[in-house]
Amino acid sequence: MEGRLQQAMLTLLHGSDIQFHRHSRSNIALVHNLPVAIVFLPAADIPSFVGEGRVDLGITGRDQVAEHEAGTLPSDEAGVEQVLDLGFGRCILQVQEPEKRGISDSEDLIGKNICTIFIKLAEAYFANLEEEGLPDTLVNWGWQMGSSN
Repeated sequence: MEGRLQQAMLTLLHGSDIQFHRHSRSNIALVHNLPVAIVFLPAADIPSFVGEGRVDLGITGRDQVAEHEAGTLPSDEAGVEQVLDLGFGRCILQVQEPEKRGISDSEDLIGKNICTIFIKLAEAYFANLEEEGLPDTLVNWGWQMGSSN
């Protein structure tokens, strides 16, 4: 995991007596006291690496897992499953807009430009709103404009 929760994850690993040293520019750290390696990836990539079997275990946020699963068809060969809540990090996915616009419901955003790093979750959310009798719309998907860390 990289990003804002990386220090909590490193503290957890060190507290578990997993002994490793990561060189400053390396994404892989060999563990000295176990026959494993630790791979450091952006949080959004971890569910894909776990789901495809390229790594055996991942530490990332529920938001990243939900985004991955929203765009992945379930199968016996792919997918991820939460096995433990580590108790750090909190994320609440929200729909937000500027107050001055006066939008009071999510339905008012259908057909508007949406900026998000959670493209698959937003797509599913607004598609569900449209299925409830709202008109068909075109939503332009973009990337998060600010830093996520």
